[in-house]
Amino acid sequence: MTSPILTLEGVGVSFGGLKALSDVNLEVHPGQVVGLIGPNGAGKTTLFNVISGFVTPQSGTMSWEGEKIRFPKPDQLIKRGIARTLQGVGLFSDLTCVENVMVALTHKSRTGMLSAIFGTYDRDEARLRTRALEALELCGAADLAQAKPSDLAFPLLKRVSLARALVAEPKLLLLDEPAGGLGAEDLRWLSGIIKSLDCAVLLVEHHMDVVMSVSEKIYVLDFGQVIASGTPEQVRQDPAVVAAYLGAAAVGGDHAAH
Repeated sequence: MTSPILTLEGVGVSFGGLKALSDVNLEVHPGQVVGLIGPNGAGKTTLFNVISGFVTPQSGTMSWEGEKIRFPKPDQLIKRGIARTLQGVGLFSDLTCVENVMVALTHKSRTGMLSAIFGTYDRDEARLRTRALEALELCGAADLAQAKPSDLAFPLLKRVSLARALVAEPKLLLLDEPAGGLGAEDLRWLSGIIKSLDCAVLLVEHHMDVVMSVSEKIYVLDFGQVIASGTPEQVRQDPAVVAAYLGAAAVGGDHAAH
């Protein structure tokens, strides 16, 4: 297997006297789908926030593409090739869907004063719009391009949100509970598109049927510690995982674990 694109070693986070994460180690390889599961309060979102730069850990290191780096700030993510979706959708209500997707590309565009001076603004905007439309089409949302988010049902908003994350062609996509609020048909669509992506994916999700069907490797957190890791089958049969979920059927595959 190739070298990891993302490596976390010994990550620890405390909020006051509460240890949210303790000595967490994790690897994600290029093109790999990695699931991150655990009961509510296990530390999954905190770990996502460490990678995303919203939480600075008290201990541990992060390596990106084999090089140790400082834990990034949120505005540095896309420059490193990391994109994240949110549990909600976080779309701008006053923009159309295609404009919402275009926002993710503006940091790379030449739009602005220089573009206006040299007459490249219209050309750049057309290029960004084309790429945004392609991302919407990939997510099955091309016909929503001119719609406003306020006019759309939640599952459709999820598709637009995913298109916005994918349009910048990230090397690592962080998916934060993408299956939340989706019905059976949309869950099948979501599983299919995750499997089809070229980039690495780190997935936090309560819907175990989705996690088990798309993940090559799964890490299980409980009380801020990694208690198990391995293939879906290895994790499903791990006694520590079963105990953490109190024997919940979710680890078997049909229900959501909360």
